[in-house]
Amino acid sequence: MPEAGTSGGDAPPRGEKPRILVVDDEPDVLDVIRALLVEAGFDVTAYSSATEALQRAKVRRFDAIVLDLYMPEMSGLLFHAKLKVLNPKLAARTLFVSGYVSKEEVRQYLTTNARFLQKPFDSSELVQAVGELVSGG
Repeated sequence: MPEAGTSGGDAPPRGEKPRILVVDDEPDVLDVIRALLVEAGFDVTAYSSATEALQRAKVRRFDAIVLDLYMPEMSGLLFHAKLKVLNPKLAARTLFVSGYVSKEEVRQYLTTNARFLQKPFDSSELVQAVGELVSGG
């Protein structure tokens, strides 16, 4: 099945592991999230560069995204805004993660546009949230 031009927001094909894109500029956090999701049975692609991750999301089907809110190269909010233009279905399946949420406009964006997990989070919370995104719940 060709990956370019796929919808990215539809459920994974039967028998295929759900594909999750993880984007976080902190290597240790990236490794932990990747390991937890792989252990839970997901096919995980991880990037510390938001720009590279966005390019990859253009050509590969993903079923959900775990996205750090604050990154130096491109904020999670800007990444999400760009993704909404490229692939609205996938953008709707975004889980933001962050150690803090400081501005009121960020809080408002998160309550209206996506799910959010506060770092540090429990591994079961992460796996459950990603599973719900993949299943459309």
